[in-house]
Amino acid sequence: PLLRDLDGTGLTVIVTGANSGLGLATSESLASLGATVIMGCRSQSRCDAALHASVAPAAAAAGAPTPRAIGGLDLDSLVATRRWARRVRRRAGRRDKLVLVCNAGLAHGAGRKTREGVQLLFGSMYLAHTELYKELSPTRVVHSGSDTQIFCGSIFAPFSGACLPTDFFERPAQGGGSSAHGWASAPAA
Repeated sequence: PLLRDLDGTGLTVIVTGANSGLGLATSESLASLGATVIMGCRSQSRCDAALHASVAPAAAAAGAPTPRAIGGLDLDSLVATRRWARRVRRRAGRRDKLVLVCNAGLAHGAGRKTREGVQLLFGSMYLAHTELYKELSPTRVVHSGSDTQIFCGSIFAPFSGACLPTDFFERPAQGGGSSAHGWASAPAA
């Protein structure tokens, strides 16, 4: 079926990275299908602007519930990600049909780390979304992303320096580290 033929009534959908790009288009499309959309963004002001410019009008035209913009989704900190998820869970209540669209990500992050000391791309695009999944317990999870995410998950990834920056396998400075990245070891010399 075509997207326009689907009925989103009864679905509550949380979309990360919802203030621009694919996340905004996803939020607008789902609202136009009748789903209750919760937009997750780092910046509340940019999230509100996207909500009022396109997602709320799409929901109103479809007679869908009013979408919500919830800023403060800081994926470079697992603690902040968990805090955001708990806030969303309180606002959304218990939903039988809760969908999490894992869209937020970064194009660049080489040399940067999350607050927990994990390589930024891996921490924000994968570990943080895993934390959202654990905290929100959605009935469905959808992963969306850019060509960078798709390419880096392909069989060609080992041949691209863009996918695994040189600091990817480094352990945090404070000797050892947490279980979130304890699996990593130095690459073979």
